[in-house]
Amino acid sequence: QFQITGTDQQVLFVMGAKGLADKTGHVDNLKMSGRLTNLTQAPQGNVTLDIEGLSFSDLSVTSLTLVAEGNMQQVAFSGKAGGRYKSDFEIAASGHVISLQEGQRLNLDQLNGQFGGSILALNRATQIKHSANGWGFEPFVLNLDQGNIQGSGNCMDGMLDVSIKFEDIPLEALQFAGLPRLDGKAAGSIDVSGPNSHPQGGIILRLDRAGFRDGQYREFPPSVLQAKADLKNVTIHADITLEGLADRPLELMIKAPFKFSLSPFIWAVPPKGKLRGRLAGALDLAHVFLFVGLPNQNLDGQMEIDLSLDGTAGDPRIRGYTRIQDGVYENFRSGTFLKDAELDIAANNSRLVVERGRMSDGESGTISLQG
Repeated sequence: QFQITGTDQQVLFVMGAKGLADKTGHVDNLKMSGRLTNLTQAPQGNVTLDIEGLSFSDLSVTSLTLVAEGNMQQVAFSGKAGGRYKSDFEIAASGHVISLQEGQRLNLDQLNGQFGGSILALNRATQIKHSANGWGFEPFVLNLDQGNIQGSGNCMDGMLDVSIKFEDIPLEALQFAGLPRLDGKAAGSIDVSGPNSHPQGGIILRLDRAGFRDGQYREFPPSVLQAKADLKNVTIHADITLEGLADRPLELMIKAPFKFSLSPFIWAVPPKGKLRGRLAGALDLAHVFLFVGLPNQNLDGQMEIDLSLDGTAGDPRIRGYTRIQDGVYENFRSGTFLKDAELDIAANNSRLVVERGRMSDGESGTISLQG
């Protein structure tokens, strides 16, 4: 329905639809209404969009309302939505968009909501800018339950400078990114700066009491992950420690060539660049077996690992050993039962050599391996 009235070229409109659907999703009800004035001189007005029963893949929106009002230079907006994506969610936001000669500016005055059991709230108003020279966002603080994310950054005239810090972030909230339901909390920082063609920076990450909440992985023990990575002079150096899977931590160190550019976008490991790394520590095989997911079978025992990496990305070389002690394997369907497994495997480039292998069938039989 359209109606044109008055000398100021006022246009009133109402549009609606029901039962829209295609192979990707459907909408039960959609309604758009508004008022526009001064169309030929200084257009201004307002628009309201209401949607009910939106379904798209894993996303289900019970209701969504967006309201915008303003003119060609400034538009105020507000919106709210509720529905489900992995977990129930609600979100509301308001602010305004300003168009200037030098570019656009988005002022976000309010943002709050909840996802699953986590409460989200913008601590104070913030601003995002965009122009022909680049983009930037002013300092912000986003509260998430008892934790927060804060940062600022810009990319102007070919130079990048971004700094983000986070602490006490519930891992359960990462469901929104498509990850499984997790327990635990995250803390860390991301700092990147320098020319777009070869920025440098670092990442620090710590996950405390991280574990899986659902599915076959829920018996995975709460673990602590600490990671630090630095990119400098086309080389990445990372140190990662995982605790909680055995009586000793699992430690990974790697140093490798890494070419990263935003303009043009490049993400590559040069094949002739030199590698250096080491993986050492211990694992409980029962925890590793959780990720294999073979039904009616069980694996237990302790694994020690000490592997080194060198060579190049195009020709990597691995040396070291893997040792299994007190190994147990059960197949409940076939009745196979092996215990007291002892296995030493040496790695030398592309060769794996079983230096010693022995296991028992639980009675008088034994199996020996070598080669």
